[in-house]
Amino acid sequence: MNDLAFEKNANIVVYNMSPFTDWVQGIRNRNFFIVRELAKTYPNAKLYLVDFTPQNLRRSARTALESIAHHRSFAAYERQIGGHTYLFRDTTNIFGSRWAPVYILSSIAPSIAPAIYAAASKKLLFSSGYTPGLLWSYNPLPGELFHTFPAHTRIFDAVDDWTAHPSLYKYKKQLEKGYQVIARHADAIFTVSPFMERFFACRGRTKNVCTIPNGVDTHLFKGVFPEPGFLRNIPRPRAIYVGTLQSRFDTELAEKLAKELPSVSFMYIGDVWKDIRKDIVARLQPLANVYFLGKKPYLPDYFMHADVGVMPHRRTPLMESMDPMKLYDYAAAGLPMVTTRLASLDPVLLPYVHQANTAHEFAAYIARSIHQGTLPSFPQEMLEQLSWATRFSKMRHVITSLQ
Repeated sequence: MNDLAFEKNANIVVYNMSPFTDWVQGIRNRNFFIVRELAKTYPNAKLYLVDFTPQNLRRSARTALESIAHHRSFAAYERQIGGHTYLFRDTTNIFGSRWAPVYILSSIAPSIAPAIYAAASKKLLFSSGYTPGLLWSYNPLPGELFHTFPAHTRIFDAVDDWTAHPSLYKYKKQLEKGYQVIARHADAIFTVSPFMERFFACRGRTKNVCTIPNGVDTHLFKGVFPEPGFLRNIPRPRAIYVGTLQSRFDTELAEKLAKELPSVSFMYIGDVWKDIRKDIVARLQPLANVYFLGKKPYLPDYFMHADVGVMPHRRTPLMESMDPMKLYDYAAAGLPMVTTRLASLDPVLLPYVHQANTAHEFAAYIARSIHQGTLPSFPQEMLEQLSWATRFSKMRHVITSLQ
């Protein structure tokens, strides 16, 4: 499919991995940035985003009703199918006012029920004048879409291995079934890591499976940014971690770092999940140099007013499959980066990420970066190599070369 043929079809459907309301509130992920690149690259297209819903009916109904209520405040109501599926037109322009119009589908149907989930969204799409175009999905649960959904080109973007996610263990069989369908029927599969390439190879798929790592919004980090108020009472030097605190986060290592480096302020920005909350309360909250600052919108200011970016993660099957976006943000902010050893890393970023095997080595890297200034940060003149525009151009090349 070439770009000219695609422009004539002018329809893109994206099954999201997170609710649209998260993006309006300032949360950012790969899904958001690729949708933005799609809207920018194909301004004549219509872009339909199918909201992510939780895995059970009660939670999906609650989430959908909350999303629908939020949508009415920042999106124009278009139409409804039955009593459970709604279409809105985005009025926030978070992807750019000059680019493709964006429509959001919210449904009470849970994504764990793929037939209901797909049928509800398809019915509403076709009632809105949808004609087959590009299907792009981040959600493996409704994998049947790749067999049944009317589209000229079907793309799956594998952010990580959902079968290894602790919160999704009970849905492992459904996830595996979804991945198997995707492996058979997707026209191309993008992954963030070599691990995920092997993951699909084990399911019989090697053709048009391409690793394209995560990236960074390079334009966002250009300029001078005032120190945010919530940091002003936190002494320097500051080590920053940005992301959800869940089972991948190594609380024992974080405790050792804070105790070995009492003069360093460790700042954690992100939600604390239930599976790790008790351990954090016991190990980290009593420490005077540890600060939990909660979830914040994706902005450069708190990165820019830190001294080193850290990632004290456990080595787990889920982590093996991931390519943490926070490292790209640290790079864009010019921060030295220290992390536990990773299974793989973008070759461009690799020389500037300092990987530790032990807590003592991790602390030593932090000390070197802060007290001696001997850890190099990512060269800013190379930053465009990590931009989402560069990443998407590689995806576009794969899509336009499909036979």
